[in-house]
Amino acid sequence: MLQLLLFLHIVAVALLFTGLGIEIAALLGAKRATTAAQVHAAIGNGRLMGPLMGGSAVLLIVAGIGMVQLGGYGWQPWTLTGLVIHDQRPAQRRDRGPRSAGRRRTDLARARRRAA
Repeated sequence: MLQLLLFLHIVAVALLFTGLGIEIAALLGAKRATTAAQVHAAIGNGRLMGPLMGGSAVLLIVAGIGMVQLGGYGWQPWTLTGLVIHDQRPAQRRDRGPRSAGRRRTDLARARRRAA
């Protein structure tokens, strides 16, 4: 069972990095775009990032907690520290990325209406 949890933990990390790669590619594509249509095409994969990164983060935490419990380590101070640090990162990143572009998304919507 410990090997299965370790495998799931590693798969979750790979999925998390895949989501980060999609986000970076979308941001770079949006930065290079010259028209609203190009920006819309660049951030089109933004819908994948939420479920991909959210699901992988949940799988990462669940598999990690399972490994700690099955491994016989119990709750050590580093376990709680890791959970607290992991939970703080999304709060710091919440205003970044193509899914929450904020003002830029509003400007794109206005440009789309003018072009139509």
